[in-house]
Amino acid sequence: MANARLTLDIPKELSQTLKMLSASYDISMKAYILDAIVQKIQSDEALEDMIWGTLARAEDKKENYVWKKSSKELLDNLISA
Repeated sequence: MANARLTLDIPKELSQTLKMLSASYDISMKAYILDAIVQKIQSDEALEDMIWGTLARAEDKKENYVWKKSSKELLDNLISA
């Protein structure tokens, strides 16, 4: 993967905090920041997937589709009847 340069102006206090935290993990500030960015992206993607999944299930319920959980409940109800 090709690299791209990114320059950020951040408050001095944040810079000092990043320096301290990255040192406590014995990694560079660059590695610490990149890891934080990757974690944030993954978290946002997971949240987006959850939201889209919820919306899809809501749409399917409008169309009377049955999901695994509800189909298992239906089967259990039929078996116990």
